[in-house]
Amino acid sequence: MYGMDDNPFAPMTLGPLFDRAHAMSTNLARPLILATIATGSTRAEDTLLIIDGSHRLYRAFVEGYDQLPALVLTEAETAAITVIRPTT
Repeated sequence: MYGMDDNPFAPMTLGPLFDRAHAMSTNLARPLILATIATGSTRAEDTLLIIDGSHRLYRAFVEGYDQLPALVLTEAETAAITVIRPTT
């Protein structure tokens, strides 16, 4: 999903400023931080979005890890750090 394998059909891709060399020097013991986005009527339908750790995720992908530590923010914690930008 995050385009780590350079799949042109992935819903997300690595941006032009993504530093692959830096990613390979990251500390995989440091947890990712995931925001909880309410996208359904139940918690099971919520979406988790990586807000810190994309370089660690890349390194883990390249090295074949299937798990990483993560801190998951609650919906309330996510709301507390979210900035709503005006639409006009």
